[in-house]
Amino acid sequence: TPCQCAGVKGFLKKSYDNLIVVDLICHGVPSMQFLKECLYKKFPKLSSEQIHGIKFRENSRYVMNISLGSENIRFPLNPNNKYYQTFFYGNTYRDSCYSCQFANPNRCSDITIGDFWGVHSLDMDDMNDQKGLSIITVNSHKGKEMFQGISSKLILRNLSFQQAVVSNSNLVNVTKKNFEKVEQFNNYVHI
Repeated sequence: TPCQCAGVKGFLKKSYDNLIVVDLICHGVPSMQFLKECLYKKFPKLSSEQIHGIKFRENSRYVMNISLGSENIRFPLNPNNKYYQTFFYGNTYRDSCYSCQFANPNRCSDITIGDFWGVHSLDMDDMNDQKGLSIITVNSHKGKEMFQGISSKLILRNLSFQQAVVSNSNLVNVTKKNFEKVEQFNNYVHI
C-alpha cells in the first residue's frame, strides 16, 4: 500500500539504487480482527499458527486461498459473503484510510499498479481477456528505467493519467466513509 511504501522510505532515510518501490492503488485496509473472525467462523478448527499465507485473487476471480503449508483451502468470495460485502463497500477500513494522505497523483513510489477497472468505458475490449487487466503508472525516473526494461514482455496501451482516474478514482481520492455502515460494523465486531 502507499502508506507502507512511505513507511519503508521513511525508515531507510535515503534512496538505494537497487530498491524499486511499488505501491498498489489502495481503497483501504480492512480490520484484521474481522478477517480472523470470518475465517474462524467458517473454519472453526483453523488456528492462526496453521496459516502460512492468504491470497484474495486468482487471476481476475475473487477466491480466497488460504495456504496451510502443503495444503490449501479455497473458497469463492461472492456477494453473499459477509467479509466480501463489508470490504468492497468500504465499511471495514482503518480510520486512517478514510483520510489517506497518499491518495493523490503525487505517488510516493517509483511505480503504482492496480486492477484496471473501466476497460469497457475506454473502448479497449480487445485487451480484456477475462484474466485480469492491470494499470501501471510510472512515478519516478528509476521507475521509468525499470519499466522500460520489462515493457517488451508486456502488452501495453498508453493512457493519460486522467483516463486512468476515471475508473480508478482511488489514485487521487480516498474512499468515502459511510458513518452509519461503519458504526454498524464496529458495533458488530466490537472494535
